[in-house]
Amino acid sequence: MTLPKAAAALGRFGLIFATAAMLAACASTPESTPPAAAAAQAEPEPEKPMEVHEASAECWMRVDKMRVAGIDQRAKLVDKCITEKMKGAKPAVR
Repeated sequence: MTLPKAAAALGRFGLIFATAAMLAACASTPESTPPAAAAAQAEPEPEKPMEVHEASAECWMRVDKMRVAGIDQRAKLVDKCITEKMKGAKPAVR
């Protein structure tokens, strides 16, 4: 390697190293988080109630995995599952 090529390679390496060092210095660590932000992160968000279309989608996916033959049987299982999900009970279809 000639001297100009070595200097250019060293310059590129130096630039990459300096960039990495600056990014590492800017990175926030859990110890450096302000107390208000840490308190906000610690509080769990209240669980929103499930909507009918979400329950319907989950129930149809469960019934499809069961491979029930008739569409009428599937619809009955899905309706039962949706009713139970909307009540907050665990669904019978698993």
